[in-house]
Amino acid sequence: LIATRKAYLFHDRQLLLEILPGTTYLPIDSLTKVLGKSNPWLTIYSEYLADGLHTGIVENTADNVPLATGKQKDAAFNNFFILFGVVLLIGFVSLRLAFSDVFNQYAAFLRIIDLKTLDELIYKLRFFGSPNIYFQILVSLLVGWTLVAFNHSDPTVLNQELFKGEMDSFSGYTATWLKLSLFSFCLLFLKYTIIYISSALFAFNSVNIHYASHLRLVFWLAILVGGFSILNYFFYQSAIIHVIFIATLLLSAIRIVLIFLRLLRITSHTVLHLLLYLCATEIIPFVFIYKLVIG
Repeated sequence: LIATRKAYLFHDRQLLLEILPGTTYLPIDSLTKVLGKSNPWLTIYSEYLADGLHTGIVENTADNVPLATGKQKDAAFNNFFILFGVVLLIGFVSLRLAFSDVFNQYAAFLRIIDLKTLDELIYKLRFFGSPNIYFQILVSLLVGWTLVAFNHSDPTVLNQELFKGEMDSFSGYTATWLKLSLFSFCLLFLKYTIIYISSALFAFNSVNIHYASHLRLVFWLAILVGGFSILNYFFYQSAIIHVIFIATLLLSAIRIVLIFLRLLRITSHTVLHLLLYLCATEIIPFVFIYKLVIG
């Protein structure tokens, strides 16, 4: 059984199996012995059967796989999710201990909604400068980990072109995570480049302030979506998937508004001039990334 949404398998009105997204193997040759009937009546129920139900032989195997019971979880994904979740936590804790000033300023959640521009250290750091580069690498790894976890929960939302490759083994999940993390880091660098060029064209002297504000918001967005992914990992509910998706879009839109209001306070340009600048640095890149990630 290959499921993209949560479903249930019944035998004679009795719940036989709760199917979670992913692949579940059932020994067809042993069904008569296990169920006690030569012609068993099986029923699949899901809220999402309107999306289509297809039957067919996916692969033949001679392995003696026992009938799966209870909640089915991909062991390879479990190992990936827990191991690298802990690795990321250790990474951020280490960064907090080594560069407390920078980490505390990026992690200052209330500074996101504070429109006053303080004389903060993060506004003076260059893209490839230390410790800024370490923080960006960790944020990119966090974004990649979150994308893999989100896609495992519901493969129907994100663009599956991003997840090409083997996704049924620990090495497959790890390779996909590293690929998505590199992709996220390249997007951060592209974002910095766009802000740098647009600031010169529109005569804005706020490259570091704009980018640091953007990076702080991306950090917290990844934290919030990652938190929802952890919640969904332990308590799978289809509603959580929709909450994650809507919250991501909403927070991304709020992020653009907050950057606009912050820049409005520190520049002498007109609102129209600032809106054109934000179209080049925020709105167009947001639409591009949305189309790329969502498809």
